[in-house]
Parts: sequence; C-alpha cells; structure tokens
Amino acid sequence: MATATSIPAQQLKLDTAVVEPHFVSFDLPASNQRVLGAPHPEGAVIPLALKPAEEVTLDAAIETVKRLQEKGTLTSLLATHGALLFRGVPVRDVNDFSRFAHAFGYSPHEIIGIVSPVSQNMV
Repeated sequence: MATATSIPAQQLKLDTAVVEPHFVSFDLPASNQRVLGAPHPEGAVIPLALKPAEEVTLDAAIETVKRLQEKGTLTSLLATHGALLFRGVPVRDVNDFSRFAHAFGYSPHEIIGIVSPVSQNMV
C-alpha cells in the first residue's frame, strides 16, 4: 500500500460555525495509488486521497475549498501529487457535484470542433 504524505491540519481546516474539522489524507489500495519518484518530493503519492476528519456540510466544504484555493494550498498539493481525490464530501447529485467542482475556480475544459471517428483516421 502506498504511504500518503502527512498534511498539516492547519493547512486544510474546514471553516464551519459549529466545528472545525479538517481534511486528512488516507491510503488507497496499492492498485489505486502509487508512490511517485523523482522529481517529486519523497513520499508523494498519486492520487493524494483526502477526506474530512469529521462530518461536514457541503456548504462548509465548498467555502473551505475556495479559501484553500485563495491561499494556493490545493493548487500546490495538485502540483506535487498530480491528482487529488476527495471522499466523504456530502455530494448527493449532479448539482452538488457542480457546486463542489466550481469551488476550485478552474475553467471548464471544452472540446470545440468535430472529433472524427477512429475509423476515419485509420490508414
């Protein structure tokens, strides 16, 4: 099993009025996570799996993601690990997923133009 890097709790705190849980890293099965080699820092894994340490509302998770993005924390983790996997965030439907995904502030990827079928590209 891959060993996840330690993430200081103060960097990934969720801001809520009632409790202040934070995202914690956790290991995935070895078939789903691997340790990265150079030039990545020692112990960096892909994907870095994160989950709230305690139950949290979607609104609290979204606000926290926005704040962590403003600080550059999540972008830095993404640059180090190549992918972030979030588990345990209360996403119930496509609208919740859209709200959570937009909290990161990235522009959506769009394919513009006609993609030709594979059979037309064969020689």
